[in-house]
Amino acid sequence: MRINSIKAVFFDVEGTFLQISPSVGEVYARFWREKGYEVSPSEVMERFVKAFRDKFKHDRVDRWTQELCKKGWYQVFEKTFESFKNAPCFDEVFQKSWDFFATKDCVVLAEDFPEILRLLKKEKIKTAVISNWDARLRNILRELGLEDLLDEVFIGCEVGYLKPDLRLYQTALEVLGVKPEETLMIGDSIENDVKPAKALGILTYHYQGEPFLEVYRKIFQF
Repeated sequence: MRINSIKAVFFDVEGTFLQISPSVGEVYARFWREKGYEVSPSEVMERFVKAFRDKFKHDRVDRWTQELCKKGWYQVFEKTFESFKNAPCFDEVFQKSWDFFATKDCVVLAEDFPEILRLLKKEKIKTAVISNWDARLRNILRELGLEDLLDEVFIGCEVGYLKPDLRLYQTALEVLGVKPEETLMIGDSIENDVKPAKALGILTYHYQGEPFLEVYRKIFQF
């Protein structure tokens, strides 16, 4: 794969260049503990994953405003903590959690990721992220100093389609004005990143935790 054949690189977010840490279960459990309620982080995580999947499995995702997005997450929170629904601090814990996951404190950034963005920018290769995160991702990227290094940010709930929907990828191609064969998708998920990109003829790289500068050398044969 030669550098002059690539005009754009798409990146997945969570599990690729950002890792959620501490876990959702740990954060929720901590905030409840501060209010005097004990709950196991692992149990919270199990209930959260089920509530999240149920919500977004049955809900048609249109172009959500931040208000609609927050409402959707509140419903996931309600389902996760049904036993605490009558707690006087319920809404307060939700708001604190919502705010926390809008900051860089909720993630760990791959330390050499900004450098690969700078290298790609130097080569005049467009870069974008394609994610099923919500609009809070924009503030996280801003706080991490990544916003100015990226050409575009495509968030599923804003576009109206969640990965692995091909239309999310098609939107990114159209906005950046590039062809599938001129584009590379880098992500950790076979189902959400690799398969849909390949289905459109986009080149793919299955990311598995290696340093990003190593990824850069592998892709462009340096």
